[in-house]
Amino acid sequence: MYGSNVKIPKPSDQGTLLYFHGKFGGGKRKHKDATADLLSDKEISGDDMAEVIVHLYKSEHLDSAKKEWQAFVTWAKDRTIPWADDGGRFVPNSIKSEMDAEIVRIKPSIEGHLNKFFDSYDEQIKRWTDHGGKLSKGIEFPDKDKLRSKVGIKIVPGTVADTNDIRAGGLSGDQLDRFIKDMQASEKDKLKKTMSHIVERVEKVLTPVITQCSAYTKDENGNTGGKKIYESMIGNVRNIAGLIEVFNITRDPEIEAVRRRLINEICPLETKDLKDSQYKRDNAVRNATSIKSQLGRFGAPRD
Repeated sequence: MYGSNVKIPKPSDQGTLLYFHGKFGGGKRKHKDATADLLSDKEISGDDMAEVIVHLYKSEHLDSAKKEWQAFVTWAKDRTIPWADDGGRFVPNSIKSEMDAEIVRIKPSIEGHLNKFFDSYDEQIKRWTDHGGKLSKGIEFPDKDKLRSKVGIKIVPGTVADTNDIRAGGLSGDQLDRFIKDMQASEKDKLKKTMSHIVERVEKVLTPVITQCSAYTKDENGNTGGKKIYESMIGNVRNIAGLIEVFNITRDPEIEAVRRRLINEICPLETKDLKDSQYKRDNAVRNATSIKSQLGRFGAPRD
């Protein structure tokens, strides 16, 4: 139970938002003339039943940019919390410098790949002229400026609304009260979703501990059966245990209790010991199951 003198930190004090937008263009387009020829030649009466798709460009530079962007977004999502319904990610202050450093590192690299793609765009068009045969006729390539609007990356910063510092010019009385209540309800909903996110992350790494250790067998001759126990199983638990403290932006004691249990009861386990000891496997299953049972109390109301 929280004491009356305990100040619960607000999300707006604990971090900021980031929005990740990456567009790499499909490079695919319906070839109208070839589609019409196909439908006619095959005597297809439904014009929505088949079509000819052409690939306007195929670039290793674009592929490299997309691959780096996807790796970065995966890395960033592992370290942040979904916040706004519009795709915003909450970046806790404790990892902001790490996030900023990674953005400074990765952004010029991705943009460098994209610039090489744009520089080679004329070669992409010439490739169709030289090798596209009859399909090369009737293809309309977007000009380079239009293509730049369809391909690129953006990392946009945002702020977390503070319900204690609301500016609502023009509102007064009941309207202002309702507005403030709506804002507070929205913040509570986002916090609830944050709790759900933490629960999902912890469940995701604990479930393999339970299933793999429960089903793994090893007889007196050293022959194994059932499910395999992978090296990554405990490593994934260690990773999430390190991040929970960052994710716990409201300093929820239930979340902290789970973090401590993960560190004390699951993280010290070694894969080799689990494979060799039925006792340690059984103990790991009991502890992981017990920890999972605590997750339902995340975000529960307190007096």
